[in-house]
Amino acid sequence: MMNNPEVQERAQLEIDNIVGFDRLPNFDDLPALPYVGALIREVKRWHPIAPLSTPHSNMEDDFYRGYFIPKGATIVPNIWAMAHNPEKYPEPESFCPDRFLTPAGTLNDDTVPWIFGFGRRRCPGRDIGDTSLWCAITCILATFTIKKPVGPAPEIKWISGFTSHPLPFPCRFVLRNAQDAQGLTRLVQSSLP
Repeated sequence: MMNNPEVQERAQLEIDNIVGFDRLPNFDDLPALPYVGALIREVKRWHPIAPLSTPHSNMEDDFYRGYFIPKGATIVPNIWAMAHNPEKYPEPESFCPDRFLTPAGTLNDDTVPWIFGFGRRRCPGRDIGDTSLWCAITCILATFTIKKPVGPAPEIKWISGFTSHPLPFPCRFVLRNAQDAQGLTRLVQSSLP
């Protein structure tokens, strides 16, 4: 978010307009926050946590786009290539949540389901991952603005292997309403069961 402040501001404006300032977002708000939904889809697409999916084995001889794939062949889906296909996602290296919105501003049909793998070996935690990501991003953006640290901008480096993630980097979480830090604590406590 610190590298895409215009995206952060637009998501925060949507959250403010729907949720207001006297409570944290909850799952009842999800359908009314399409830009936040698009932002989350773009987070998953832009830098997939698992660049290569779980290997699969062909159960029978098959042909795909003129290629013969023999029975027993190991197939490793390249999630990174799918997520960065310029025919499907123009300028794939840019972070652009709008690619997941219709001209009317609603979410389009591209849910990037392949991010979690395929078939029986699809990630069993997909629904938990999606809802946890929505909850975390929405609540963080409702209460904080993520900014670059004071001084030189940090260089963000990534570890890439079976999973991919950034190395630790400095940033600032700035309360959106710095006057009400105690109020934020009360708000969080009142939102807990």
